[in-house]
Amino acid sequence: MPLSEKGKSGKVYTYDLCKCVQWYIGRQSGGNDTNMEAERLRKITLEADLIQIQKDKLNDDLVAVQDVMDIVVAEYATVRGKVLALPTKVTPELVIVETDVEIMNILNLATRELLEELTLSEVKDDAEFIKKISGA
Repeated sequence: MPLSEKGKSGKVYTYDLCKCVQWYIGRQSGGNDTNMEAERLRKITLEADLIQIQKDKLNDDLVAVQDVMDIVVAEYATVRGKVLALPTKVTPELVIVETDVEIMNILNLATRELLEELTLSEVKDDAEFIKKISGA
């Protein structure tokens, strides 16, 4: 029961009548009206969120994280493999050159070709990438 003032040394306790009546009514009705309303609102909000997620999946506006991760890992493996193959590819050319400038030019050219190849493969595969992640 809500108190206004605690009694000390033989004095009486004082109570606020309005607060006590509200407390009593709340206690008699279970006191959960505000909690029940909040929980009902929370449930409705969650249901609406689930419906929105399903709609986004159907419209291909939402994709699974694992699907994207699988594709990114595969792309990373492709890039890694091509970068690791670069020394093997340019070694025969480097054997016949004599100056540092020629070596740098060969390495720069090979690196630019590799990056161009990776960029072109990404551009032409955009439609394929979208199909993969959307599950089409």
